[in-house]
Amino acid sequence: MSRQRALKRKVARQATSVTDIPHIYVEAWGAYESFRKLGFSDDQVQFVHGPTINPVTGQTGDQLQVHVVAQGKRFIYTVGPIDEGFDRGRAIIYELKRRIADREIKDEALEAMWRATQLGSDVDWFAMLSVKLQEKGFILPALTN
Repeated sequence: MSRQRALKRKVARQATSVTDIPHIYVEAWGAYESFRKLGFSDDQVQFVHGPTINPVTGQTGDQLQVHVVAQGKRFIYTVGPIDEGFDRGRAIIYELKRRIADREIKDEALEAMWRATQLGSDVDWFAMLSVKLQEKGFILPALTN
């Protein structure tokens, strides 16, 4: 069995409820869901792990981002630094998406989880996200349908 597959299974066993998901990934899901509420489709929204360099200290690390790729443009929402490492982070995202797709996490729990995030709990943050997307030239599908 590959190391990645074993890690995915381990995460699956460990994550038995929404509260078992590390906060940074809940926030990333909140961004993902916010983009969906603005009308972007699942295939236009991506979770991205990437290296980052602190401009002040020069230290490197991993960060979690959510990208919207649509209408010939890319918008990057940086969620923040991650401590779990690339492989574990990918496994957490994979498991979260699987649990949502398999309906293991019910709609009510997903809505509550979104409302517990920065974008879901603060109308000003959500409005600013909408404004920033429009400043980049995106047409928000939810406003045009």
